[in-house]
Amino acid sequence: MNPGDKIYFIENNIRIQEGIVVNSSSDFVLIKYGNGAGIRLRRSKVYTSEEEAKTKLNIDNRWKRKNPYDY
Repeated sequence: MNPGDKIYFIENNIRIQEGIVVNSSSDFVLIKYGNGAGIRLRRSKVYTSEEEAKTKLNIDNRWKRKNPYDY
């Protein structure tokens, strides 16, 4: 990953965030996203496409909360 590349990562195991690579060294990547926010993640936690991040997040197979009126 080179500086300036657009990447995607999973935030709080809930949503997918888009960011731009600022710097990368050894196994870590510094990412700028949102309004000036930044985060440093391992390369294994960074995805090059949104579809790749969606498959890792696996939203469709999560446990769904049931409403008490469903019984």
